[in-house]
Amino acid sequence: MRAWTVLLTLALLSTGCLGSNAVEPQAAPEDTGTPAPSEGTQGAEASNTSQPTYLQNQDYDQAHLHDYWNGAERLVLMDEVLSTHTSTSLATTLFAPFTGEPRTGVGVLPFTLPNGTFVPEGTGEVLVEVDATTSLENGEIQLGYRAANQAEMAHMEPGPAQASWTIETTPPMADLPHAKSTRWAFQLSAQGPGAVLDGDVAIRVTAIRVHEITAWPAHDDAWQAGTIEEIHLANVTGTYDYASQHLFQPADADYEVIDLPQGTIVPPETQALVVTMHYERDEGDPKNRLNGPVILIVKVGSNSRGYTVMHGNAIEDVPGKVVYAIPVDGSNQDSPYADQSGWRFRLHAPMGYHDDERTIDIGGMDLGSGSYDVGVDAYRVLPAWLEEVLPEDIGR
Repeated sequence: MRAWTVLLTLALLSTGCLGSNAVEPQAAPEDTGTPAPSEGTQGAEASNTSQPTYLQNQDYDQAHLHDYWNGAERLVLMDEVLSTHTSTSLATTLFAPFTGEPRTGVGVLPFTLPNGTFVPEGTGEVLVEVDATTSLENGEIQLGYRAANQAEMAHMEPGPAQASWTIETTPPMADLPHAKSTRWAFQLSAQGPGAVLDGDVAIRVTAIRVHEITAWPAHDDAWQAGTIEEIHLANVTGTYDYASQHLFQPADADYEVIDLPQGTIVPPETQALVVTMHYERDEGDPKNRLNGPVILIVKVGSNSRGYTVMHGNAIEDVPGKVVYAIPVDGSNQDSPYADQSGWRFRLHAPMGYHDDERTIDIGGMDLGSGSYDVGVDAYRVLPAWLEEVLPEDIGR
């Protein structure tokens, strides 16, 4: 990829640099709908088990409770040391002047909860504590957050290097039951003339139980009690038209973004997705002579910290067709209550030249136009051919 795209792609993909003092959340009780008393629960992490949902929760076809608290009143969702030296933070800072976000301070640290961890139903307060004493120079530090049901980031009042904020939450702000990852997102930034945030920041996020947990309605069992092993989720068609995209543009500007249709989700128990893209270039567009293969990049579930380039993971790549195999696990399956999947894709037609053996990306833009058809299939049981080609990990 061209240098600036590599930087931006790395920025989108980064999962942060964890310090040696990071504390792993403990597993929460399995989602059986029956609260179990305990003492000293420290984590709220969805169980990642090979037991199928229909065996864990026999009443899935009836209204039932989802209690992830295990008798605790406070759950530590995250206790980690992150660094502003991650590529995500670096790129966010570098591109800030070009994205219409004026800042008097320098240094931004986006973060989210670890995969498999979420804000459970019953949460009434989210406590965020930070220690940036070794990384904040001058000025103050500000917390931004976006709750599970919000589209825009809200901001708390700036505070000192050692600061804490309590976010009061209503029930719709919690993550959905059976969630395997969070839709919450956070950001720390330096505020004030001469303020600089540069280095390690200790971050602790705690959920505090305030609201009662109520029964949710029955939900579908997509796999029909284990009798189905493969589901065709969707075919999404559309067109793309790229021309003269500016070098320093916001990360998502002007790209063709492909979502699964409303109401279509990657259901619990899914082990892999196979994504097949057919594309056809507009023969009358001279710009199509300047680009290489059309590719997809993927945002892996709601908690993926950016997009992942899948081109190197293609299991089939011929002119006009690309097929990707993507592993799925308990950290990125959708909740059966979701009306929109957390998975999404972005289409690229990078400028470059190509010969019989390779494509070399030489441009600073995507070029060309055409049409596409993207099909998505989910597998609960991996057939032998898929197990052989499935990569171990992507987009975490």
